[in-house]
Amino acid sequence: MQAVHGDYAKLPVPNAPGASALFVIPHSANEAFVWCSLADGGSIENVQIGGASAPVLDRKKLFRPGSSLEVLFIQAAQLRDGIECDLHVSLPAGEVQIVRAVAQLARWDNADTVRVLTLIANRFEGAGAAPVLERYLAYISIWQAPSRLITKLSDARIVEVDVEAQDDSLRIFGFSDEGFRSDVAQLLTTGDGKVVLWVSDASVQQLYLDGAGSLVRVSLDVRPSALSVPVAPRGPNHTLVEALHRSVENPSPELAAWAANQCQPQGSTVIDTGVLEVVRAVRLPSDEVVLLLGVSGAAFDLEAVHVEAFGVPEVIEPRIVARDTEGEASEWQQQILASFPAPVGPDGCYRIEWTCAGQRLSAWIRETGATDPAMPALARAFRSVASVEPEAFAALIHPLATASDHYALPSRARVCDFGAALPDPRAEVHVFVGSDLDAAHRTVLGLFLTTGTTPIRVHLCLFDGGLADTVAAAAREWSETYQLCLRMTCYSARATEAQVVRHLCTAAHPAVFVRAGAVPRHSDWLRRVLDHLQTEPVLHIGGRANDDVLGADPLRLVEPRLTAAAVGPGYAVTTAGMPRFYSMEGLLLGQVIREGQTQATLPLLPELDFVCTDRNSGADPFSTELDSRSLTILSQPSAATGTRSSPRRSTKAG
Repeated sequence: MQAVHGDYAKLPVPNAPGASALFVIPHSANEAFVWCSLADGGSIENVQIGGASAPVLDRKKLFRPGSSLEVLFIQAAQLRDGIECDLHVSLPAGEVQIVRAVAQLARWDNADTVRVLTLIANRFEGAGAAPVLERYLAYISIWQAPSRLITKLSDARIVEVDVEAQDDSLRIFGFSDEGFRSDVAQLLTTGDGKVVLWVSDASVQQLYLDGAGSLVRVSLDVRPSALSVPVAPRGPNHTLVEALHRSVENPSPELAAWAANQCQPQGSTVIDTGVLEVVRAVRLPSDEVVLLLGVSGAAFDLEAVHVEAFGVPEVIEPRIVARDTEGEASEWQQQILASFPAPVGPDGCYRIEWTCAGQRLSAWIRETGATDPAMPALARAFRSVASVEPEAFAALIHPLATASDHYALPSRARVCDFGAALPDPRAEVHVFVGSDLDAAHRTVLGLFLTTGTTPIRVHLCLFDGGLADTVAAAAREWSETYQLCLRMTCYSARATEAQVVRHLCTAAHPAVFVRAGAVPRHSDWLRRVLDHLQTEPVLHIGGRANDDVLGADPLRLVEPRLTAAAVGPGYAVTTAGMPRFYSMEGLLLGQVIREGQTQATLPLLPELDFVCTDRNSGADPFSTELDSRSLTILSQPSAATGTRSSPRRSTKAG
């Protein structure tokens, strides 16, 4: 954009010897604002132009050090530059004096001009549209400054202008649907020869900036084609977010979302020999926000930690739980959980402020939803904080890890098939393998001895890539020895048992799930289970008839007490509205409890009775702890009925 200069030098000057100057700011074709510097405290009662009086529509006094100035809003179509007029001035003594004056268009170098404009913008109401006043300002402005649109909201804009200005010296004027005003824009930031403005009125198309003694005009008429070019600042812009937070009251959700996008979900600050990392700010389903902070290098104490939500003036003092990790294999020497009630409104960003080593520091962090895929790993990383305050596990760690009910397809690292392929197996038996290879061997052998001539495929599910070669070699040997169709899948470290179970349930064949070390008690178990699935293609769990699954200690629910489970073809696992599960047993028992909320009995199938020969083959302790807490929540009495379902045995003959 080219700088456009005005014809400031062509403004008229008084040319009548001895005449006072009647300064004029035109408002419309028939109206103008006028004032004249008078001695002895006189007040203009009437203005006569060419022998005719100009009606005074309104008058305001402008007070200044040592004197006052009266501004008149008059109706005078005949008022022109250089025209002589008579001012009827009322003196304090009661006399009326006639003063000869010459009308002069107010120059910007007149110190009173900017004061009068401010008075017009703030105190003259109902003046309405003022196209002549707008042309006057464009005429006396020294140039048109280049500007860029940072963002356009439904009711406001953020604009960057190439102009030098000091924070306390910039005055801003503009024309809106309500007329000429001085509150249409606010200064947000200055620096590098630029200013950033918050334009709060969408109807404003032209601004006038008074800085360093010059009037500069700024066009806000951005063509739609220009809006397709990304002009928002790249990367974090905490200075602008801070300015918006301090300047804009009651920001709209649209502005709050834009401000959040200017922040990063994490950040770090170097303090002496240590680094404080704000890992995440997470809004939990309980409408609690938890800050995950990690200190590396050298542990230090944080003091006076305060939090402010964007656009909310109240300062929040979070609850702090901290734990030092001395001597442990951790990327942080200190882990901190800071929690506080979430402010009302959509997800946004937070200003975190703290004192450390005598320094007052702050950072803006974008809020992350609890369903973000990174949350399970972060919950695991901060699990140890609950060792110094056990209540933190149920209040913060568990909801952090289980808020998302979305299960992505499990990622695989390796798949090996052994034995003759079965185009149409009657069932697939999925064996979850741990580090005990002998336990997996016992399960494969037990399946070989009890399935008879029923064509099945045995699927070994492995989650430790370091054992893939060993298990693959063993699987090849077992397939050849027992003439089994066998597949080994090594899942990546990101996959969970629950993800795998949910995915495998969608197969076109009945599926049986067991853990390595489980051996069937009955030789005809598979035939009888398949018969049940033909008539009831739902989820069945295995166990002894006297096992009260729901009445058991919740921590034991995810141990191998659940001996096996079977589902019919294409069984749909329900996850909506449920906590996220991690282990095989957790997900399957969660389904049982959820289905039991609408049934009088639960599908306990005694034919799925397996002997558990390896009590150490369960999921990892953290997954077990999470699933135990989730099952405890699910097994609580129904709010609607106040009752809880009980297990049943199937009475169908084998």
